[in-house]
Amino acid sequence: MTTSLSLISYNGGLFKDHWSLFIPTVGTGIGYRVHATGDLRTGFEFELIEEYDLENTSRRHTKTFLSEITDVDRVIQVARQTPTPGPSLRSSSYDGPKVRLSQQRNCQDWVIDVLHSLEAEGLIQAGTTSQVQPQS
Repeated sequence: MTTSLSLISYNGGLFKDHWSLFIPTVGTGIGYRVHATGDLRTGFEFELIEEYDLENTSRRHTKTFLSEITDVDRVIQVARQTPTPGPSLRSSSYDGPKVRLSQQRNCQDWVIDVLHSLEAEGLIQAGTTSQVQPQS
């Protein structure tokens, strides 16, 4: 069975947009929402929402088709195995040692990492990752 993989970008206002991957149930706007939830201070965790109703969410978003897929379970497994970004920002009350943190990574970076892995396994079309660019 073939279905699609799309990028959902939720408007972040003054902040960077939140990115999720969406895999619809064939023929509907309901499907799997796959994303890294969290923030720069606490880090991110993998989250899979089944039966997510994209058409009835109140959050402003855009949907961008990325690729056709045939193995939904494997796509979700690859996403689950892709490491999510850890904490990369300190709170203003931090009083610990002054150690330089690594580059700030967020849900957008995680989506790109997932797409690279899916491409490497031949689960999405080659070049799909180049369709998306994180906000700077």
